[in-house]
Amino acid sequence: MPEKDKDAIEERMENTEQVMLKFVSYLERKGYSAAASYINNARRSMFGYVRRWLKWGLVSHKASTMVERVMRELARRLKNIAYGWSDKGAQKVAGIILKRFANAKEWEKEWKQRMNVIGNVVISVGNYKCSSPTFAH
Repeated sequence: MPEKDKDAIEERMENTEQVMLKFVSYLERKGYSAAASYINNARRSMFGYVRRWLKWGLVSHKASTMVERVMRELARRLKNIAYGWSDKGAQKVAGIILKRFANAKEWEKEWKQRMNVIGNVVISVGNYKCSSPTFAH
């Protein structure tokens, strides 16, 4: 890569970081410290790939932080829950876990429909709780 391209990329990257820092300051001034902290933490690691690429020419395949977190959690839960299960059983558990991460409200709705739950029973699976006064049967 030509040096002028590297310089242009680095300059844009630095400008982007400065804009993000201004956004973090704005959020902090407004009292949204959790959002400010999240953006600031993301900013710190966001440009690592580009920095390595520009400095050493390394191209590493890297997923977003959220994807990595979900996959790590999926692997952890499968090791604990589905150790020794068949591939089909582990696949079903993985689907449940991923659905809960992707759309917890939709999972709760699906769970209630599948179980035909309408009240007075509490079913607890991990962090998920479903209450019902009676089953529909």
